[in-house]
Amino acid sequence: RMSDNPLPPNALGRPKDMAKRQAILDAAKTLFLTKGYASTSMDAVAGLAGVSKLTVYSHFGDKEALFAAAIRAKCEEMMPADLFHLELKGPLRNQLKAIATGFFALVSSEEAISTHRMMLSPGNADDPLRKLFWEAGPKRTQEDFAAFLQARVAAGELEIPDVARATEQ
Repeated sequence: RMSDNPLPPNALGRPKDMAKRQAILDAAKTLFLTKGYASTSMDAVAGLAGVSKLTVYSHFGDKEALFAAAIRAKCEEMMPADLFHLELKGPLRNQLKAIATGFFALVSSEEAISTHRMMLSPGNADDPLRKLFWEAGPKRTQEDFAAFLQARVAAGELEIPDVARATEQ
């Protein structure tokens, strides 16, 4: 008889080692940015991280999930979510400058430029990969910034007739 309260799928086996997970992410960020998506293998990621390929798959499932996690992690490193928190202190002008400075640092970083090249390289930039990249990185930043602007409009601090358009610009 099946239990009425089954364990979640991740409850079985040993807990994930967060240090190994971080090592895998660091290796993936390095390899995806230097070799491109198509030329980065899960074996190479495992080797650089000092773990088995099985450990990489155990943490991330597949190459697409690993790529998305690496992009998300890089974006969060350079533009942490708290940059957009509605409770930021200080004048609005200073908050906007902090966001702009963080965004500029992100898009002008060597990593961002390498990723952009990878997305435009023949053979590396199929539509699913571009979509995966967009959803893992830029989309989150755009959504967080839109929420920030909308909150400032609602508070009467800004007058923006089309927040979505302003965010894109």
